[in-house]
Amino acid sequence: MGNINDILNRLYHKLNIKSDAEFCRKYNIKQNTLSTWKARNSIPYELLLSISKEENIPVDYIFLNKNFNTSHNENNGYKIKKISHNASAGTLTDIEGIEVYDTDDFIFISKNLFKTNINPEKTRIVEVVGDSMSPTLNSGDYVIINIDNNFIGDGIYVINYKNIFMVKMLQQKPDGLKIKSINPLYESYELEEDSQEIFDIIGKVIKTIS
Repeated sequence: MGNINDILNRLYHKLNIKSDAEFCRKYNIKQNTLSTWKARNSIPYELLLSISKEENIPVDYIFLNKNFNTSHNENNGYKIKKISHNASAGTLTDIEGIEVYDTDDFIFISKNLFKTNINPEKTRIVEVVGDSMSPTLNSGDYVIINIDNNFIGDGIYVINYKNIFMVKMLQQKPDGLKIKSINPLYESYELEEDSQEIFDIIGKVIKTIS
């Protein structure tokens, strides 16, 4: 996705920030935290997505240095709603008795990130927490999903399995579905067609920001 120093340099230039200290003051960050990000090339996705929204800077400019446009012209991209809960990839996100809902937060995503047009009314963005889908998805990545309760072929989906809101690979099997963790250190599951276990598809992943 990029180098943290390159990302910060782009932000500093567009926001007319002169130093790391000024950036830390503006966004209430400890300077040793910023130093750690730089030393480890660790990208603070949640902060950068928040800056994208607050400062009207497209996400793909921040991460990819593509097509900067100070106004979020909806002809050039989509405003995609965030879902209220993170999707578990090894860190349990128990949603029993808890409503998972659309928030009022939108992330502007350029059309250039998609090969075909999408319907933003049927599209959501979700943060991934955990490393059961590593190396394909890592903790802190975001997935963009097409909201559809149907299985539409093998791929990565956001699902509710046994009241755990999770992101997993789904694969068609002769007698049901395999719920697969890509990281071999984590468990995968078999779901038979007549299973009575709690299982709902939220949507299939159509794009990742990692």
